[in-house]
Amino acid sequence: MDVIVWNENEPEKLEVGQNRVSRMALNAPRYAAIEALRGDMGWNTFRERHIKAMLRYKARLERMDDARLVRKVFLWNVRSSRWGKKCVKMAVKSGLETS
Repeated sequence: MDVIVWNENEPEKLEVGQNRVSRMALNAPRYAAIEALRGDMGWNTFRERHIKAMLRYKARLERMDDARLVRKVFLWNVRSSRWGKKCVKMAVKSGLETS
């Protein structure tokens, strides 16, 4: 499931709700580590999901046929756009690409 975050405050709110649900589902005490709960449930953080979705979309654009308009816009704007720079930065940080 992909989640789109519209502002910086939403991931924290979503994480709190996700943590509450995982504690209820696993019947875990309040002092149980969130990372352990997430691991038991097989969940990632919303930030991790967002990064994966962005990199997946970038890879899709890179593999797309050159005749498609979306691909043309991507090639025209990828080097100078904030989104493109952010994708490269995330890929390098994740170890998927070298700088």
